[in-house]
This record gives sequence, structure tokens and C-alpha cells, in this order.
Amino acid sequence: MTYRIVNGMLICDVPDTAGVSDEVINQIAKNTANTMDKNRSPQKILEDTIRGKKAEYAIEKYIEKNFSNEIEYVSYDKIRNDNYTCHAPFDGLFISKKTPATVKNNLIDRILKEVMDDKPYGRLSIGLRNDMVDAGIFTFEIKSSELKNGDPKLSDYEGITDLYTRKQEDYEKIANNILAKWDFFIFPHYCRKSNDIFSFFDYVEFIRNNSEKFGLTSAKDYYSFLEPLIHGEFDNASEIQTRIFFDNYTNELYIPGYTHKMAFFIGVPTLTRMMGKVSGSTLYFTRSINMCRWSFENMPRNNALWSYDRNKVYSQLYYNHTNELICPHCGDYVKPGMYGYYCSQGKNCNMKISYYFGSSLDNEVVEKLLKGKTAEFTKNNETIILTPSIKYNVFKGDLQYIWVEKKKEF
Repeated sequence: MTYRIVNGMLICDVPDTAGVSDEVINQIAKNTANTMDKNRSPQKILEDTIRGKKAEYAIEKYIEKNFSNEIEYVSYDKIRNDNYTCHAPFDGLFISKKTPATVKNNLIDRILKEVMDDKPYGRLSIGLRNDMVDAGIFTFEIKSSELKNGDPKLSDYEGITDLYTRKQEDYEKIANNILAKWDFFIFPHYCRKSNDIFSFFDYVEFIRNNSEKFGLTSAKDYYSFLEPLIHGEFDNASEIQTRIFFDNYTNELYIPGYTHKMAFFIGVPTLTRMMGKVSGSTLYFTRSINMCRWSFENMPRNNALWSYDRNKVYSQLYYNHTNELICPHCGDYVKPGMYGYYCSQGKNCNMKISYYFGSSLDNEVVEKLLKGKTAEFTKNNETIILTPSIKYNVFKGDLQYIWVEKKKEF
């Protein structure tokens, strides 16, 4: 396979093969649950399975072609022994060639045993996940999407004149559109669907109020519950995450890079409920691809990955920094400006809180609003209670806060 690199993004033709036999593809599709779309037909499940395996195969071949002496990629479907009756705990493994074969084989045996012992859910223990990382073995998950065309402001083909042919500048425009408009995402560990959850604050409160059901110890308030919840989400997520985009006009793949799970939980986690007929009320943790990606072309030299310090990352997770003003969109710091409070990433993020009808707000009020709490605000000698509501402006591409106000009654 031939790979083009544009702005750190891999671009290649969609592989002709999925890397596994038709029998395996059919087995995977037959045992795939309709997690997001309950009305998905068996044919659509099969098509999605083939697409996902082709995306995985493209990454596998890139690693094999360029880093065969440094990294090995092993697809879970090539080592599993459950006859496809258990949920797959990950898509594949990135394994350092420095990892001794005996250690690698022992950990793979433990994976397969834990999956079978937890049939049909296939969950892995946190202890095993940590042992794998300590040995230079990282779990990997792939999400795939189609490039969108439609509203010019939302289209991934913005600036493209001919949809069926590509010049170098066309690849650059599409790559930049992907970086500007799309997120990496992972599913939450404790709850993946809800009609009542619209933000991370809602999610924390929902899990806290049902903590016994989810195997967590309850806490007296939102902030006391952050540490056990975020630890649980972080520890149970696969280490490496990516998202691959299919260009159906030219039958090509765009692979923008990958991120580590820590990106989702350093700073205020951004939890989104995906709207639409297919996804319905499915929940996701998201981070802007442009804000947290690493390129596959530098993967063997990524010391932040291969020299991963778990305790250092734990110290950076959001629950340790709740006294700072943190952007709920990208996780960077929020600072006061001329007309309100702004994310330090500026136009790369665009999250802002404007002054309230021309009046300034102090840090204490803004901090409460950023954390999803109500805050009291004095205006014209009246005490007003503000309740934050997050709204994403799809046309301007920024995260805005809409405040619901009511006067405080004495």
C-alpha cells in the first residue's frame, strides 16, 4: 500500500482486503450487537464490519511497512478464541519490539482468559491493563466515519471544486477541514445511552445518584465523586484511540493520527450526546482532533507514549485541578479578556463566556459556571441566580454558554 502524508495525516486508498477471511467477517458481523442503531439491518452490520476491518488493515500495513523493527500491531480478531461470542475489549494491540516474547504471550493468554471468564461482556481487569502498559503493550480502538458533504459551512469538502479527483491542494484542504471540524471520541464506561444526560455535569450526577448500580461508592456531592468516577473512566478505557475517515468519492482513507486516553480526562471532560436517528441518545467523551493528536509517522519516537508515567498522568486528571478555570471544550486554561472569559487556545477552540449584559463577572462566578454549577450575580441591586446551559454553535464552530436567569426571592 502507498501512503501520502499531508500535515501529519496519512492518506491511502481503501484496501481491497479486510485482512481476514470472509468467514471471519461474517462471524464478527453475526455476533455484533446494535449498540447505537437498534434498527441496523444484518446487511448494514456486515458492510460496517468490512469497513472497520479495512480501516484497521490500513493501519496494520503502515506499521508493518515502516516500523517492523520497532513496533508490532496485533489485531484482536487474530488472537481471540471465543468463537466471536464475547464483546471484543479492544480492536488491536500495539506492542513494543523490546517486549520479551514470553511476557507478550503471557499477557495475551491472560487477556483471552479474562474475556472468557467475563462472557459475554469481555471486560478486562484494571490490573491486567496496567500490567500490559508496563510491559509496552497498548490497547487500541478505531472509530470510522464518512466525510460529509452538504451545508458548505459543515462540509468536509469545503474549497474542493471537483469531488472525484484530487490534487495536492485538495488533500491539504480536506485534511485541514477534518482537523478543524472533527473530534476523537470514546464511549463512557458506566453509561453509554441516556435521554436525560446532556453534559459532563449531568453524567457525574446521574452516576453518583446510581452509584451502587455501577459498583462505585457514593459521595456527598459532585466534587467528592469526581475522583472515583474519572479514575474508573480512565482506567477502563483503551490506551490509544483513533478515528479514520472514508472519502467515498475517491475511495480513500484519511487517518489524522491518534491520541492517548489521557486527552479526554485532563481538563474538564467534554461529554456529548450524539443527536440523529442513528446515534440517538448515545454518549461520548470528545476532544478536538487538532488539539490532541499525534501522527502515526512518529509513533516509535513518541516518548510520551512509550515512557508513559501512570502516576504523573493521574496527578494531571481533572479532579486534581478543580480550582482552576478549565475550558470544558479542549481542557486548556480559561483567562479573562476584553469582552469576557476566553479559552487560551483562542481560535483553535473558540470557547468563550461573554460578559453578562455588559457587566463583568468575577472569577468565582465564572468558575462555578464552567463547572456546571449555579451562581449568584448582582445586577441593579438585585440578586440573580444563573444556571449554565451549554450550546454548540454549528455555524460559528464554537462552544457557547447560554444562561438561564431568575431573581432570588427573599
